Amino acid sequence: MTELELMLQAAGAAADWPPTPNLAPAVQLRIAPAPPRRARRRQLLVAFAALVLAAGAGAAVLERSDEPAKRQAPAHLRFGPHSRDIIITQLEGRLIPEFLFKFAGPGAKIENLRIRGERAVWIQGEARQFAYRDALGELRTGGVQPSGPVLLWQHGRLLVEIAGARRRARALAIARAARAVP
Repeated sequence: MTELELMLQAAGAAADWPPTPNLAPAVQLRIAPAPPRRARRRQLLVAFAALVLAAGAGAAVLERSDEPAKRQAPAHLRFGPHSRDIIITQLEGRLIPEFLFKFAGPGAKIENLRIRGERAVWIQGEARQFAYRDALGELRTGGVQPSGPVLLWQHGRLLVEIAGARRRARALAIARAARAVP
């Protein structure tokens, strides 16, 4: 052994290290499987029935169905006139902003914004993808149009991408002027 290795071993042996905490309970809680969805639904159904009975309802009829619940599709947005260079994409999903930094290039600037109280992100620079969860909760990636900066806006269950607006103010004006189409 070299003199340096001997010195490091001696320093390590002489150091007063704190006791190692027991991490097993915390790790077990994080990796424990989630309760099955059916069991959770059943618990909610029983809780709802108890609430109805406690509220004094005379009779309640509860039906159980194995058919998946039909989800109402979110209203899409209609956008006012804008340049042909601007591309607007709408999809049902939830943006995962934590992944933006993974897909952003070294010179990209990511700015968090709000449009009508909803989350939006303005991206300038190289960013060619974003991550979102689709209507079924599956992780997906979407491609950012290669036409310059992009605005990603979470409007309820809709994820809106406005690409091609060179200025943030223009992209925000387009988003703010959007109207719901049932």
